[in-house]
Amino acid sequence: MRFFRRAAVFLFLFHVLSGLAPAIAAGILDTRTYFNIKVPEGWTARKWPSSDVALEARSPGKDGLLLVLALGLHFVSKFEAAAAFEEREEFTALSPVQTRTGTVHTVSGWEGILRQYNGLLNGADVRMTGAFFGRHDTWYGVLAAWPPEDEAMGARLEQAIKNFRPGFAPPSEKDPIEGLWRWQNGSLLNFGPGGAITPARIVLGWRKDYPQLPPVGQTYFLNVKLPGKSEIAVVISEDGKKMYELDGNGRTQIAARVE
Repeated sequence: MRFFRRAAVFLFLFHVLSGLAPAIAAGILDTRTYFNIKVPEGWTARKWPSSDVALEARSPGKDGLLLVLALGLHFVSKFEAAAAFEEREEFTALSPVQTRTGTVHTVSGWEGILRQYNGLLNGADVRMTGAFFGRHDTWYGVLAAWPPEDEAMGARLEQAIKNFRPGFAPPSEKDPIEGLWRWQNGSLLNFGPGGAITPARIVLGWRKDYPQLPPVGQTYFLNVKLPGKSEIAVVISEDGKKMYELDGNGRTQIAARVE
């Protein structure tokens, strides 16, 4: 008899709490990079719709947007990371015009760069906030957009950013070519894992040539946009600070590592 009374109480509490649940923003814990964010009630969310977009959530009227981008790249500072996020298509498609920059401190204690913008979503004016967090080889860009007249939506999205909890993987063993390089024309290029390049303007990607060729050393092939060239072979100096292009006349330095 006592069992049935307890079961009845449990079912009653279950229905009561279930009725309250929709009033609370849904917390999403990502199991790939272990970040956590609360999505506003009633929004439709998709996890990892593409390789770098960890979360895309939209309001019922499609006039609000919440994005979480996750990049497995090494940046020397949060400012460099923020610039890389702002160059991505997901950002530029919203035609952002920066209006303010500052710092954000999340409830979990993480500090990031906070920037505000005016932009366009589906052809309509929106206010936008972007926050950028990172360390090691994991960096996040959180972007929120809402109609200027919907202050309540803006407040919920800004609170979602403040409640954002980044998840970080431990530092990984890097390939010798990975890191920040200053190209011969002065441009800064970040060589990331898996052949990634940021920004992908002069050099579009890299790959390692197997096996290692003595006495030249480990050879890499760079996919480039240079006059008369689409691919070049390069090697890294023994101290890891210089990059040389290999050609029929020997080798020519084309980049220097930025410490």
